[in-house]
Amino acid sequence: MENTTIATINSMPVAGYLMMKGFILLDKKRNYNNQERWVYYFKESSELRQTMSEYKKAKEILENNI
Repeated sequence: MENTTIATINSMPVAGYLMMKGFILLDKKRNYNNQERWVYYFKESSELRQTMSEYKKAKEILENNI
């Protein structure tokens, strides 16, 4: 059986973007340190990291143009 590495995401907008791009949300749980926040779990992959990088670049562009 393959050992799956899990990516932990602490941002709802990033988690939403990943799901919009087709990544499957494996689970979500309350943040241990702050019960008002959620932690989102996805299967780790190079594609997931690339998509997160694209999100960060797009966010920076939008923030700099406002």
